[in-house]
Amino acid sequence: MSEGGLIKGVGKVKMLFLNDNVFIDAVREPQFPELVTLCASSPLGLAPYRRYSEGSIVRNPDPESMLPYMLHVTLRNALQLIGTEPHNLDFVEENISPEAVAYCFSGHQKSDGNQTWGYCWPDEIDDVRFALDDVEDIDFYPLFEVPSELPAK
Repeated sequence: MSEGGLIKGVGKVKMLFLNDNVFIDAVREPQFPELVTLCASSPLGLAPYRRYSEGSIVRNPDPESMLPYMLHVTLRNALQLIGTEPHNLDFVEENISPEAVAYCFSGHQKSDGNQTWGYCWPDEIDDVRFALDDVEDIDFYPLFEVPSELPAK
């Protein structure tokens, strides 16, 4: 950590915690307003949180980042996992994650509670939300590789 609570490649730190001897920071990025980006010094530190995300652990594109591993989880899951309030999470002004090439979405049918999920392109998120108006708690997780199940445009 450098002076003033800054971590290279992450920025100002409000919420730094230790999990299994691995430092983890939780930040909010402009490109993913409904998610929290967990940043860690090792992918092992993020492994316990992997089940709360439809995405994968990815590397920060900044080669000098001190917390180079990232995982994206919903705000509600992050608050529960970390045991904090939204105002304790830092909102970074610049994105630290790579740009998503696709998204995985998941939610539950209002009628029967069955899970609904699938993949979409970044420019299709609004259309998917509209088309799945019978699905509640729908979340979109960034993907950094195009899944083979996603039809080509």
